[in-house]
Amino acid sequence: MYKYGNHNGLIPIACGREKIWVENKGIISKEAYEEMQKYYPSWYECDFDNMPEKVIKFALLYFDDIEKNIYPYFRKYENERIRVQVTAYVWIDIYSKNVSKGRAVKVLQERLGILPSETVVFGDYLNDLSMADYADYSFAPANAHSEVKNRFTDVIKSNAENGVTDKIIELLCSQK
Repeated sequence: MYKYGNHNGLIPIACGREKIWVENKGIISKEAYEEMQKYYPSWYECDFDNMPEKVIKFALLYFDDIEKNIYPYFRKYENERIRVQVTAYVWIDIYSKNVSKGRAVKVLQERLGILPSETVVFGDYLNDLSMADYADYSFAPANAHSEVKNRFTDVIKSNAENGVTDKIIELLCSQK
């Protein structure tokens, strides 16, 4: 079990170019396993001091309000090269500041010749905020982080109510 400050149960995950890595598979509870499966269907064990491949991102999993209890400890490591960002109620990602969902939207727009007025984005957590800079239409589900709801152009039904799917259908049907 990992311990940072007074917080037991933090699970670091190293995301390489080819594989996902954890230091000790034995620490993964059923709850953690189910949460990890949503984003990382398989992972391998290794010693983080001897990574077998280049790491592109570290993800931290913690089940007791990671934004309040873990983020303050790790945010001090953010600098001109590294971003530390809460990406969901139980996740923090640590990765290059040159990477963001907003930059990805911009690259797609440039490659496909799409304007911000032709772009729609959906997001529910802090790592989605940058997309709003490149889209005239941004939708946050009702269960989104408050900063996302305040920044995006509209709030839609929650994820549990199929808000994103319903909005996509509505937008596609209105294009006829």
